[in-house]
Order: sequence, then structure tokens, then C-alpha cells
Amino acid sequence: MWTENQKTHMSQKYFSMPPKFDPEAGTTVFEPEEERYGYWVGGMSSVYSPEDEKFYLYHRVRSPLGKGRGKKCRIAESEDGINFDVIWAAEASDFRGNSVEVGSLIKDPRTGNWRLYISYEDSQLNTWRVDLVEAKEVEDLDPVHHRTVLQPSEYGVDWIKDPRVYIIGGLYHAFVCVPAKETYEETEDGRRRPVGVMPPLWLPVLTGDTGRTFSTSSNQGRVHRVNGVGSKRESTRSFIFPLPISR
Repeated sequence: MWTENQKTHMSQKYFSMPPKFDPEAGTTVFEPEEERYGYWVGGMSSVYSPEDEKFYLYHRVRSPLGKGRGKKCRIAESEDGINFDVIWAAEASDFRGNSVEVGSLIKDPRTGNWRLYISYEDSQLNTWRVDLVEAKEVEDLDPVHHRTVLQPSEYGVDWIKDPRVYIIGGLYHAFVCVPAKETYEETEDGRRRPVGVMPPLWLPVLTGDTGRTFSTSSNQGRVHRVNGVGSKRESTRSFIFPLPISR
């Protein structure tokens, strides 16, 4: 029998809440280089490989603004998900970037290749974009062979960063952060008045059949608003890009 509380939640399409956790009860797996303001280890992406029976953890090592910001990133492996050993590392300069940030590490289910979707600030254009590095083994990921998969100018935004890539229903779904755009309305006297920050309802984005390049489409690529109008942190939105799995 359903309880009254459960019935209410079901009628509202509300089935559960994420489990609560106590940060103080957590286990630190990596420490920042210094215990001072501006130093941290984060922007992580973890994945478990049943074939290897190991966890893999991508993360960036961050320092203050005047000392390089996201100057390097690493991938570590672990058999228990707690004790990690670094097996791969790269510098921001390896991508010709000023700073690396969030990355998303996945394994292609068809080819077996490892893919690292990584965001960084391009040192030439001074804008954030998302590139892809791919290899058979995690240790062989080579930044020299990085290729851009999400260039902000192609989507009419100033920057694209912080990818989260998931494989759902045979498609790659990439969630990324972009800046919001201020919208306007025209008053009776012909002037423009700002009405707030609103993302477009749709972004026409679709990849090719390799899952490594993007082309546009009129009926794919929803844009989901995740935050409201307000501070700089709030004025961001999230895109979802359906990407066909490689063949």
C-alpha cells in the first residue's frame, strides 16, 4: 500500500530526493598544492571501467589568479575508489591554453577508446571552448592531438565550458555551461528596455556520426535554463547536445 505522502509525491511526478551527505564525513582523495586561498583540486569527472576493475578520476589542480589558475590537469586510477595514483597529467600550455577547467572522461562503448572532453581558455582568443582528446588507453591521451568539438562562435555565445558527457539511449548527451544573454523589449516610444536574462528555447545542435564533430540541425539540441536572473553565477544556462555514438 502507498502512504499518503507517497501518493502526493507520485501525483506531482516527484519520486525521491538525492541522498543527503555530510561533507565532514567524507574522505579526501587529493589535497590542493597549498592550504591557502585560491588553491584547490576540483572540476572532477569519475568513471568506473568493469574491464579494468578500476576507477578513473579526472581533476584539475588550481592555483590563485596570479599563479596560473588551472595550470594543470590529471587523471588518477584506483581499485577501491578512495586511494588514487596519478597515471596521466597535462599542462594548460599543452592545449595552447591559459587555464584548464572541468573535463568529462568517458569510454566509447563501440570503439573502446577513452575520450576526454576538456574545457580550457584559448590563449589566442581568450575564450573558453571544449576540445576532445582520444586514445585506446588513458595513459596515451595526447594533448597534441586535441580537436575542438564545441567552439562558442559556432553557437552565438561568448564561451562554452564545463562539459558533462553521458551516454543515454545510444546517444552522447553533453551538458555545458554558457553565458546568458540579456533580452529586450521595445517600448511604445521605440526604445529598447532590458527585461532580464533569458536563454533561447532551442539550440540547433547535432553531431556527425563519429561523435567527434558537430553540425547544426533544425530539430535537435534543446537548451535548458538552470538558473534565474541575478548575480554573475546565476546568469548561466545549460545546453544539452545529443551526439550519435561512433560507428
